[in-house]
Amino acid sequence: MDQAEYLSILARLDEIENPTINPTYTAPSISASSSDAKNVELGSTITPKINWAIQLNDGGEIDEIAVYRSFPNDNFNQNSEVNQGAIANTDTSYILEPITFANPGETLGVYVELNYLEGPIKNDNKGNPYPNGRITAGLKDSNILIFTPQFAVFYGISIPNNGAEARGLKQKLLSGNTASGSLTIPAGEKNLAICVPKGRTLKVLFRESSNADVTGSFAISASLKQIEDAGGNLRDYDVYTSTLAGSGYASEANYDFTIS
Repeated sequence: MDQAEYLSILARLDEIENPTINPTYTAPSISASSSDAKNVELGSTITPKINWAIQLNDGGEIDEIAVYRSFPNDNFNQNSEVNQGAIANTDTSYILEPITFANPGETLGVYVELNYLEGPIKNDNKGNPYPNGRITAGLKDSNILIFTPQFAVFYGISIPNNGAEARGLKQKLLSGNTASGSLTIPAGEKNLAICVPKGRTLKVLFRESSNADVTGSFAISASLKQIEDAGGNLRDYDVYTSTLAGSGYASEANYDFTIS
């Protein structure tokens, strides 16, 4: 047996007793977030702060970070990059320029793109370089953050005579295709109002009366037809009002309503 054959046998025996374990490579990842509300009232102007977290894993160093937006819906074309070189590789957030939601159905989409360099070659458990699967230079997009304008629903214990009084009702919620809310009626209160975007259907249930349907006790105002949105633009509304009989309920009552 010559030396080469002997060494080959030793190598095979070593592989049986101590098998080679090849390393694995994990590509970089990036996730985006924002503490700003994703649903905003129609007409609002927002300057959302976009945050991101990067895990380079087995990739190389950060080459570039870019923020992309789609507004109202341009499919994130190449002209959508908004940072214009203002982001440093050590940054973890970016504040967008002010954006106004002037029209229903407009949405703002934002994502962050990570460009990274080639990663290092890792060794197997025996100290030998193992380049198979090495992370090459590339890019990774984060999840998309969606900011959506919605109509406001105003409601409370009074009957508004104009848009300012409607917006001044004590309670407000934002309405997508559907919405639900509760109207608490203190004892002795008589006047109720729920301001609903035009074309929506309102249903009201009386909680303390086995959820009896009391929608019929509400009538649409003949005089108040429009309410300003958050930007001062007039929007079409159905203002539902109800005046309870007598002196109202003797104890606190609750109306639960849905909008569809």
